[in-house]
Amino acid sequence: RIRGYQLSQPFFWRWLGVTDTYVITTGLNLWSMNQPAAILPRVPWRVAHRATSAILAPEASPFDAELTKHPRAALRRRLWWATASTLAIAAILSALSLEGAIGVAWLWIPAACWPIALGGAVVAYRALGHVIAGPYVVLRSGLMNRSTEALQRNAVSTIAIRESLFQRRLGLRTVTTMSAAGYGSYAALDMDASQSLTFATQAAPGILDEFLDHAGDATHSSLSA
Repeated sequence: RIRGYQLSQPFFWRWLGVTDTYVITTGLNLWSMNQPAAILPRVPWRVAHRATSAILAPEASPFDAELTKHPRAALRRRLWWATASTLAIAAILSALSLEGAIGVAWLWIPAACWPIALGGAVVAYRALGHVIAGPYVVLRSGLMNRSTEALQRNAVSTIAIRESLFQRRLGLRTVTTMSAAGYGSYAALDMDASQSLTFATQAAPGILDEFLDHAGDATHSSLSA
């Protein structure tokens, strides 16, 4: 059963404006080298968009919906990881240099890589987005492979809200929708924590109802289990 569609743009192909188009469906393995889920050859984005729109809903394709941007804290998290990774490489190279295993010139590598890592963090942040578009939940993310997925909400079998220590300090959460179709899970990375529960309940109608507390006339929702 077809449960949605995925538009995928690998890093080097993205600059050429072309994309891969897949169906999100049960019974086909998206990891297969034969790409059995691909429904088009690698084509320009406008062609893939036109084809999927004609199939999904010509009058209101989920890929036409404006994605909700993620908070600036998600950018800060990526910049922090880019800097921390560069410092870790610098520390390793410094230790090897002190031991005489490599020359001092190798220390220029992290200095040259840091601006590249920061640029990658910005690109990865700009790729983030999510929205509920009618019967579909639309998610976008990815640096080396930017993917936009439109998954039917009635195909979501499980929803997970994850919050790491660093995410908690930044007010971020990751909401993952899980389905028997496609890769099995699709995540809205580093979204605003205050919006995560509302998005989760909309993305998977009815699944979280028994874990929510509704107090008074104004609905107050919190995870109780």
